Amino acid sequence: MEVQKGTAVRRLFLLVIFVCGFMLSGCGNDTDWGLMPLNSRPVADAGTDQAVATGNTVTLDGSGSTDKEGSTLSYAWTLEQKPDGSTAVLSDPNSAAPQFVADVAGDYVVSLVVNDGLLSSLPDSVTVTATDSGGYVYEPGEAYAWVAYGVSVELTGFEGFAKINLTTGAITPILAIGGSNFMAGADFVRGRYLAVQSETNALCAVSGDGTLETLTSYPVGFNSLTGLAYDAVNDKIYVCDTNGSSSRLFVIDPDTYSITLVGNIGSPAVIGIAADAAGNLFGIDLVTDSLYSIDSATGAGTLIGSLGVDINYAQDIGFDRVNNVLYGTLYSGTGGLYTIDTTTGLATLKAPFGDELVGLAIPPQPLSGKMR
Repeated sequence: MEVQKGTAVRRLFLLVIFVCGFMLSGCGNDTDWGLMPLNSRPVADAGTDQAVATGNTVTLDGSGSTDKEGSTLSYAWTLEQKPDGSTAVLSDPNSAAPQFVADVAGDYVVSLVVNDGLLSSLPDSVTVTATDSGGYVYEPGEAYAWVAYGVSVELTGFEGFAKINLTTGAITPILAIGGSNFMAGADFVRGRYLAVQSETNALCAVSGDGTLETLTSYPVGFNSLTGLAYDAVNDKIYVCDTNGSSSRLFVIDPDTYSITLVGNIGSPAVIGIAADAAGNLFGIDLVTDSLYSIDSATGAGTLIGSLGVDINYAQDIGFDRVNNVLYGTLYSGTGGLYTIDTTTGLATLKAPFGDELVGLAIPPQPLSGKMR
């Protein structure tokens, strides 16, 4: 009996080995013997590297990702790297083709992982390189402006495009463009320095080397356009005009440059306007020496408070939208770089300079849409 029992055990053991071997032999072909197929890991494809102009909207493409079994894939994109100062975010990181705005020159690295419902792929990445086709060369903490009246040793007799250091107030001339029709108000719009020209009411684009392009001119019936601001959140350009006793707000379409009256601001002489990172508008008034908030829907201005500076002649304000700080190149017989408290209106001198600066515009910034 013991012999027979041992024989039966050995036979059962051999049978198990045979069956296991038989099953393993079918693994080379998932469709043989009616066995359940094995699931393969999907493969992510983040698309090809791209080169774009700063300010452009980038569309990624993960449609090249594959799964051997043909399962429906889900997508997970991650913005792994972006340049210093960029506020770029992915519009829909779980779609096959999310977007982001390349708001600062430099490299953006985005990775993609796909999942077939059971397994996730290894990550694949794509690099998007944004270059500043306008030729602007700047570091964080620098701005562009227009010298309307140069009196310092470095700028004696200089009128034209320049760069300003927002810490020291140092002014670096770029290109002298003489004449009385200076750029009264400016901002970076879709990656370009756009400005309104004093007296002529022309809307101009200025490249990084100072080359000037006239985009359009507005009727001479307008009062003198004095300020320009870009609402990057809603992709709208705003300008103001004044006749010395009243001021108005206008909106400009960034594609067609058509201009539409929004309404009366209700302050005597708004000389400069600026929009913060949320699209809120502010203006400074030459008569009351005060800061106002401006309703972009109605144009109505609300007094915030005194600047504490007796401003005269041409000047401008502009937002560093990355840090949401309002700067002013204010002039009162002599010029100076100021920061302005948007809750009280008080201006604080950062650096004095004798020159009269207008058309203050600060890159980089949150941007919307594409450059023209």
